[in-house]
Amino acid sequence: MPLKVAALGLSGAWLGACEVALSLGVLLGALGGAGWLIARVGRFRCRLGAAIAEGLTLAVAGLTGSPLLLVAAFLCMGYANSVLSLVGQTHRLLGIPREYRVRFAAANLASSQIASALGPALAGLALLHWPVQAVYAGFGLAAAGCASAFALVPRAREFLELDHAVATDWYRRQYPAAFDAAAAEP
Repeated sequence: MPLKVAALGLSGAWLGACEVALSLGVLLGALGGAGWLIARVGRFRCRLGAAIAEGLTLAVAGLTGSPLLLVAAFLCMGYANSVLSLVGQTHRLLGIPREYRVRFAAANLASSQIASALGPALAGLALLHWPVQAVYAGFGLAAAGCASAFALVPRAREFLELDHAVATDWYRRQYPAAFDAAAAEP
């Protein structure tokens, strides 16, 4: 964000406005925006749409020269990020057998840490060759493209549309061999 604001030659006040917009977007999603969207389009479409929207708004932020559109893009990006994080989180937690939840949480934390290191490193390398606008747009379009692959995840729609009670231990019921084999290991 600071690089984009600086690339546009904007003051620190615009950086603050972008930071506030991003945080406000996250807050709007957490304070009912995600639930409102789920009620209208369902969990699967909500998650898929939020993931794609997050990438597209990053691309918009990269391509725009307008400070107001930049702030609006960060607001939308924050909202999409919040929705993406919240939608289906309860389902995914309930779906994992209780005795494996900590292992899955550890694996998710480890992959998040790796991504948190690799993302900025790749962006830094890209910035050696291309301007900020191109890197933002490229990363945004790549994120939107990768996010659209969620539609190809087998049975994701089925799982996300279940009631919470039915989602509990869903993975064990659907893929018992995976968990029975792991339980048999020392």
